[in-house]
Amino acid sequence: MGYVTGPPGTPTVLLYAHHDVQPPGPDSEWKTPPFAPTERDGRLYGRGAADDKAGVLAHVAALRAFDGKPPVGVVVFIEGEEEAGSERLRGYLEGEGDRLRCDAVVVADGGNWRVGTPALTTTLRGVVACVVEVRVLDKAVHSGGFGGPLPDALTTLAPSLRSVAPQPTMPGSTSTNVSPASSSRPAKTATHRLFALPALNRPGTSGASAFQASSEACPVPS
Repeated sequence: MGYVTGPPGTPTVLLYAHHDVQPPGPDSEWKTPPFAPTERDGRLYGRGAADDKAGVLAHVAALRAFDGKPPVGVVVFIEGEEEAGSERLRGYLEGEGDRLRCDAVVVADGGNWRVGTPALTTTLRGVVACVVEVRVLDKAVHSGGFGGPLPDALTTLAPSLRSVAPQPTMPGSTSTNVSPASSSRPAKTATHRLFALPALNRPGTSGASAFQASSEACPVPS
């Protein structure tokens, strides 16, 4: 983290990027060593060249463009745990909150539509993580006797998840909700869904059945 004091009365801008990267995967998938930056055809190849070491250098280049004397105050914050969930970030922000106080944040961790065309992303969806637990019985019962009339937790959870997840409208897909011809709302393009609509990711679903295959079945709860 670093600081550049701006002229009196000017706002402060926080520049964020991260230097950590995802695992490189098998070496056989790389034409050049992943941690030895290599230039080919005018482009730089290496693990993290785009995500997000390029963002770090973008901030450095911006400060150099002003010869280290920008017209505003600047806080430079380079993180090292972004790809792993930023486990220690909250505590760091709480401890350094006063020094990180700013009027705007510039996150250099986005993408461009095409080479040579800069992009400025103004809005991204936030992230809310939660654990959903569904319980249908307070004890296991025999699947042979009660597997039909009694609910199963995962079977019950599945339609609930689907009901809150936007359905895809990629080319070739179909929807059972509203047909494009009968809908008064404009069709949502893939780009619109990618950047503007909520998304629901289910990274993992696991659970124990409410039923047991034992002959010592528990009675049905009253």
